[in-house]
Amino acid sequence: MSTKRYIQPSYPFLIKTLDLHLGTCQTTYTNKDTDMNWQQEIDLSDIFHNDTLSFEARRDNIAKRIRLSQWFKSKDDFDDLPPIVEELEETPDSDAFDEVWNAVYDEADADKVWIRTR
Repeated sequence: MSTKRYIQPSYPFLIKTLDLHLGTCQTTYTNKDTDMNWQQEIDLSDIFHNDTLSFEARRDNIAKRIRLSQWFKSKDDFDDLPPIVEELEETPDSDAFDEVWNAVYDEADADKVWIRTR
């Protein structure tokens, strides 16, 4: 038996669903624009556009938060994400960061991970 509860998160285009199955709980995030069921969320909204931080501080904090996520921890040395995050940590400027960031987003999409930046 399944019970679904819908919670409106801070982004209007997402619906957060708590799906309760006999004592277990799974949270998914559904983007109403794409109908993607996100299995995890990484919230970077407090640092991604924080102009009080230098580029290097933002970059380093973003990479650190990704490394601390369950998503990253579930990867091994043969997955694409660890070297992409390592490359992200070494980006010298925002243009290089944006280029590598696209690869992070691609990996997140493939793994159904929602990265919140706003």
